[in-house]
Amino acid sequence: QPWLLLQFGNSNAEEIGTDRVEALVSVSPEDEDGKTREEVVKTEIEDNDNNNLTIPQVVNRLGMVFFLLFFNLGITIFVFLLTGMMLFSQILFIIFAMFLPISFLLSMIPSYESMAKQAIVRVFNTIMTRAGITLIVTVAFSISSMFYNISTDYPFFMVAFLQIVCFAGI
Repeated sequence: QPWLLLQFGNSNAEEIGTDRVEALVSVSPEDEDGKTREEVVKTEIEDNDNNNLTIPQVVNRLGMVFFLLFFNLGITIFVFLLTGMMLFSQILFIIFAMFLPISFLLSMIPSYESMAKQAIVRVFNTIMTRAGITLIVTVAFSISSMFYNISTDYPFFMVAFLQIVCFAGI
């Protein structure tokens, strides 16, 4: 939960205090031209010594946003690669399945008798490729979800790094 990290410097809502989080989140920035939100932020800074919401911390928060962007881009690249492979294998299966009747017809010609067997093997291999990619994607998302669920106990950047390692390793 990167927004908790940016607002409070910690991603554990229980450790921060759910009442503090709710007080900040429940107020809309558009209410009364932002005056209500400004008062809640001032209260958070003064009463709870939350320096992350002060003006000098804007540079630190901006740097944190760039790190979050870097980690999210890394995860996104690997997710796009996995989904692209899955989509490509599905299109390949459709193409091979469309040419299967033509291969059967051509296999009736004596010099092309092995063409039907090769076409069936191609379709079967494509189906197995799709099944394998689906299994890999399922395992990757399960491990990634597990890493994200432990983000309350460990630093967010370590969890993001583990997610990148998970997707890059697969």
